[in-house]
Order: sequence, then structure tokens, then C-alpha cells
Amino acid sequence: MGTVSVRQGSCLLFTPGDMAQSWVLTGAIDGLKPGKGYTLEGQLMEDATATCPQGREFQVRHAVPTS
Repeated sequence: MGTVSVRQGSCLLFTPGDMAQSWVLTGAIDGLKPGKGYTLEGQLMEDATATCPQGREFQVRHAVPTS
């Protein structure tokens, strides 16, 4: 669970609620909006993407709004 924090160009950043870092979201991200909370299902990858170096990539399989 966490918050989609910002969109920087084509990069959608997510801040997990229990971590002081950001993930770059890929995959099933249509409809996700900055400032909104979500519970995500998917896989955290080891590295950042080449086009979005702001954080590690998280490949979203499913997202559920929390508020």
C-alpha cells in the first residue's frame, strides 16, 4: 500500500507507505493517478528502467484504490 506520488514525463512514481524510496510503475498502470493511494500486486525488479532511472521498477499486475 502506498501513494502514486508524481508523473515525471512518461514515468509514474509510487511511494510505498513503509519505505523512504520511490518505485517506477510499469505494467497495468492505466487509470492510476498521482496523489491517490493504491494497494499493488506485482513484482519489484532489481533495477531501474533505462527510460526512468528515478527508482526500481515495479511491474504492476493489479492495483486497487485505497481511498
